[in-house]
Amino acid sequence: PAQAQDLLDRALESGRIHSSYLLAGPSEVVRDAALAFARGLVCIGDGPKPCNACRECVRSKPSEVPVDLDGSGKSGPLYRHIGDHPDLYWVDKGRDGTRVRIGQIRATQKALRLGANEGGYRVAVIADAEWLNHEAQNSLLKLLEEPPDRTCLVLASASSAPLVATIRSRCQKVRFPDSNSGDLRS
Repeated sequence: PAQAQDLLDRALESGRIHSSYLLAGPSEVVRDAALAFARGLVCIGDGPKPCNACRECVRSKPSEVPVDLDGSGKSGPLYRHIGDHPDLYWVDKGRDGTRVRIGQIRATQKALRLGANEGGYRVAVIADAEWLNHEAQNSLLKLLEEPPDRTCLVLASASSAPLVATIRSRCQKVRFPDSNSGDLRS
């Protein structure tokens, strides 16, 4: 994971940020890396990002008890903010736990197209990206093809294989090795 994490750290340090990243590997590892990267994109502190001390890092600190998402939007939100930061979004499978649905992607697209509240980056983390249903993947492609300025999408997935080739080709791939086998997941 050190090599994959170094790639993300160098991107934050240099300020050369791609519009989309696909982090693939063990679920908790890629979710944690995606969260740290998103928080690092809005960090205004000096040194390594996220600094966990600046105003933006304090606002983006994840809640102890995250809001449950509802993939259908009938009994809960389709996405949530990371901490209290208005420019950081988190999408994952709804409480029904089956898929990331098109309504979630459309709601996230709409929010990202409004522009940054704080004038910096807007970042959406799509956790469990391997569970995007076919319609959600097609909708996501529109955002990947024409991302709004200063917007970054971070897809966190156990494997990139379930994603359509056009999504994979539009993302900067970052592979985290499986600690059990030492192999890289595709």
